[in-house]
Amino acid sequence: MSFTLGTLTDSLGEKQIKAKELTDASRIVFAVYCGDALVLALWFQTRGAKRAGHRDGYLALVTVLASAIDPQVFSQEVMGPEDLVDTLINAWTSEMAARGLRAEPLPVSFRSKTSFATLATLPSPLLTLSQYRIELATADDVEILARQFSAFTAAWGKRLSIDDARPRVTLSVDFGAVWVCRVGGELAAFCVTRRATACTIALRNVYVDPQHRRKGIAAALTTGMLRYFLGAQPLGFEGASNDPPAAPGVKREVCLNVAEDFVENMYAKCGFLFGEDARDPIMSKRPWIPLVVRGAKMVQG
Repeated sequence: MSFTLGTLTDSLGEKQIKAKELTDASRIVFAVYCGDALVLALWFQTRGAKRAGHRDGYLALVTVLASAIDPQVFSQEVMGPEDLVDTLINAWTSEMAARGLRAEPLPVSFRSKTSFATLATLPSPLLTLSQYRIELATADDVEILARQFSAFTAAWGKRLSIDDARPRVTLSVDFGAVWVCRVGGELAAFCVTRRATACTIALRNVYVDPQHRRKGIAAALTTGMLRYFLGAQPLGFEGASNDPPAAPGVKREVCLNVAEDFVENMYAKCGFLFGEDARDPIMSKRPWIPLVVRGAKMVQG
């Protein structure tokens, strides 16, 4: 559930409103409660909810939820566990048919896995961490970051121009959401944080400049940020303050959404939990879940 709520609070935050030039800070949220307990959430633009409890019960909740969603507010895409997303899409298109409307389910457009790391899952600090300077980006880094972020988006087939990337990077830097790794004074890599709540924060957009790849920099940057946000001591690297993170402070867990299977091993070595048998050693809960992005569209006539 923290994935959904973290994404929601991130979307409602000042930085996202400015970045997307929104004029309205309101969002439409659908939720199912059991008494006072929030057991399932869906918001538009929708992102996934972690699942707990019995599968059949949650599928039934999703079916009920679908009947409440008006076509005027249905997002083009929904992200969540595949069986829940399929149930929601199918139930919603059936509901539209019952109203005399035509809605067409769309195929899965994206697959990923979401996982987390806690203080208990962190390995011993890498000896190589001391070779790097890991710190918040400053205004002086914006031009380099804009070029790197433009290159990062190319991997997804939707490359932003440097001019389009620059204002996004500037806002993220101004809000203290961009961390960089410097090697020999050069900006070698960056990582953007998102979905901050009182207990969690997510790492996004980890990128290493091509000339600095295959040197362990992505692992060093990820490990350094985990140690900082989870309150691990000693940090093992230069750049960040040894003081706890600013309000809301040290996190209980750090989240990550991974789309490429080949990088799972690197993130696992940093402390994120992947694999069928993986469990959080403190809470004993399953640490990762596969997610899909799938949508539906209204059909005229």
